[in-house]
Amino acid sequence: WVDGDVVKITPAEAHLKVPHMGWNDLVINHPHPVFDGISTGDHCYFVHSYHFRVANPNERLAHVDYGGDVTAIVGQGTKIGTQFHPEVAHTPDGGKLLANFVRHVCGLAGDWTMAEFRKTKIAEIREQVGDGKVICGLSGGVDSAVAAGLIHEASGDQLTCVCVDHGLMRMNEAEQVVTLFRDHYNIPLVHVNAEERFLGGLAGQTDPEKKRKFIGGAFIDL
Repeated sequence: WVDGDVVKITPAEAHLKVPHMGWNDLVINHPHPVFDGISTGDHCYFVHSYHFRVANPNERLAHVDYGGDVTAIVGQGTKIGTQFHPEVAHTPDGGKLLANFVRHVCGLAGDWTMAEFRKTKIAEIREQVGDGKVICGLSGGVDSAVAAGLIHEASGDQLTCVCVDHGLMRMNEAEQVVTLFRDHYNIPLVHVNAEERFLGGLAGQTDPEKKRKFIGGAFIDL
């Protein structure tokens, strides 16, 4: 969407120095809503080794003082690209830049809250489930754990979780999942010990695709 070339910094440009990551000062080339509250000289945590040569100078919103004219931010309409990391603590005003993008560029209100999301999702699940029963595969990972928690709040004992111990989890992790969700959160949970079945079927198998298909099929069969 922005014309230009990604160029690897070569030994001939050794004056630029090439650590993979490093701090640089931002130099703003063109005013833009994404820079609200951000000034030339602000630090950013930059990715070195490669840089982007922009064909149209008007789309080169900012560069960095990196011993050369190295692009930091490009923009075209509501599309913005960065070569540095605004999401890390090493870029002090990175959060401000992301907030500017969300609110000033994308036009979002910024009024989303986790509490409201939780309330909305529980209501949606409750309406969808009605008087029915729900089964949830629970691995203990973030996705299935959050899903189980929300569904249980919405439907109570209409939910039954199934935790399959396939022998590939961390030591004692399956037991921890059972203790937390069944004993602490009082969520109905079936613990299936299928370690021998999974490890036996994977024994001697080296092809990643065949492993994937076996694991998926074993889950479905269970």
